[in-house]
Amino acid sequence: VFSGPAREGAFLSGDGVSNSQYEASLMAALLRAKTALDQAFRPIPERAGLSLRQWNVMREIARGAPRPLTAISRDCGMLGPSVSRIVCQLVEEGLVREAKSPNRRIKILELTTSGAARLESCEHAAAELFTQISDMQGMGKFQELVQQLNGLANKCEGLS
Repeated sequence: VFSGPAREGAFLSGDGVSNSQYEASLMAALLRAKTALDQAFRPIPERAGLSLRQWNVMREIARGAPRPLTAISRDCGMLGPSVSRIVCQLVEEGLVREAKSPNRRIKILELTTSGAARLESCEHAAAELFTQISDMQGMGKFQELVQQLNGLANKCEGLS
């Protein structure tokens, strides 16, 4: 029978802090940050009659060229079935439509004129809040944090 840190999945780093402590603190910090940002941004889309998740999906659809649902799901950090359900709601509301696709098996999405207007109604308040948040941290540190988190995400995607 194993005992001690190895049994508990804790491996000590050079400074005596266990990797499991880093893992727990990283996961907790990321969740706290996400929750805090969700709470700060949630009122913006709600004023436009959208949920935070609908707004996130619409922002991804609007970003760049029309893309398939799988790419939008990945870029939103949401599971495909969740994004698919949200897209169905947005299509029913006339905010999103399927665009012509060279491959019939791949669903390409784009905003309707109404969807683009609804999204635009949120952008000024979102930009102001983003500026306020980035100013609290300092733009340089904020940009560095975003780069580090994106780098970590890219590296971790290959682990599963």
